[in-house]
Amino acid sequence: PDLRFLRKEILDESGEQCCEICFSAFAELVDDLGNPLPPEYRNELVYCSGCDILVHQGCYGGNIRDAVPEGDWWCQACCLSLTQVQCVLCPVPHGPVKPTDDGRWAHIACMHFIAETEAGNVVLQEPVVNIKDVPEERFRMECIVCRSTSGACVQCEHMTGSRKRPSKFVTKGKGCCNRPFHVGCAAYIDPKKAGMPGRFYMDAKQLANDEIHHVKLCPVHAKRNYAELESSYAPNPTL
Repeated sequence: PDLRFLRKEILDESGEQCCEICFSAFAELVDDLGNPLPPEYRNELVYCSGCDILVHQGCYGGNIRDAVPEGDWWCQACCLSLTQVQCVLCPVPHGPVKPTDDGRWAHIACMHFIAETEAGNVVLQEPVVNIKDVPEERFRMECIVCRSTSGACVQCEHMTGSRKRPSKFVTKGKGCCNRPFHVGCAAYIDPKKAGMPGRFYMDAKQLANDEIHHVKLCPVHAKRNYAELESSYAPNPTL
């Protein structure tokens, strides 16, 4: 895979560093009235002292979900002295990972944005399960960023015609974009260096029925659909 155009960190449109799981730079420190939240209700951003990944407490789960670590904090891979862990779902060699139920590793973000996979324990956000249920076809798709089949691709969900909201699952209908890309490649890409027309749109949106939908759009359709996406979903997206 060609990873020349990937950053080490994830930045938002303003250049601020984001959580490498939910792709948001927002930390929940105050309530709706602006009052400071007690430590047990905060969702702060925490750096790993070993590999410098940046994650929300709640997004990473486990030993930092309920309290910000005092002093240094080490992610699970660094605690095991693993200098480089290969995600089974994408070729990006860095980022927050958790063990799978079959003895491998996967990015937490990949787990959330690939429809078939999920966390066996929601609080711990591990192990990553159901990798065997990911269609083999996704492992044969060539990512438009790294130009490789190393991992399982998701696809741009843009639909034309009367169907304005993206489909939750991979579709092949007429009028669908279907550009394939790895979740990790889309998250860490530097669009200018890669010659892309813009950023990928990757976000978790809460629908009116409280269902969480993980939206995935290629740079071409992300720019076209951004305003509509931001106005057509309920607020407070969560993973």
